[in-house]
Amino acid sequence: MKRKNNNSQVKEATISPANSRLSEPLHAVRHGDSVLITDRNRPVACIEPVGTVTPEEAASWRDELEHAVLVRRGRGDLSKRKLRGPLPRPKRAASVVDALRAKREERR
Repeated sequence: MKRKNNNSQVKEATISPANSRLSEPLHAVRHGDSVLITDRNRPVACIEPVGTVTPEEAASWRDELEHAVLVRRGRGDLSKRKLRGPLPRPKRAASVVDALRAKREERR
């Protein structure tokens, strides 16, 4: 990871090293620097510190992600006791592809 220039707070990292050693760019971001991710010398992403986030802002972001169907909020209790039990067995004729198709049809 290298600095873009001496006066800048922006550091630059290529995709491969940033991917294999993600802790280094994240360490720089935690200390207030921005990290520009490049692929073949072309900028593809910028990782920036988010600063202090209020619970209201976090809830707003979560709601936006849910609305865009990028995340789904969990339902019910997920206690450790429930997680220790046996995993549910699928029906013998269950098909992941069929279930995925059915979910897509429900959204339409």
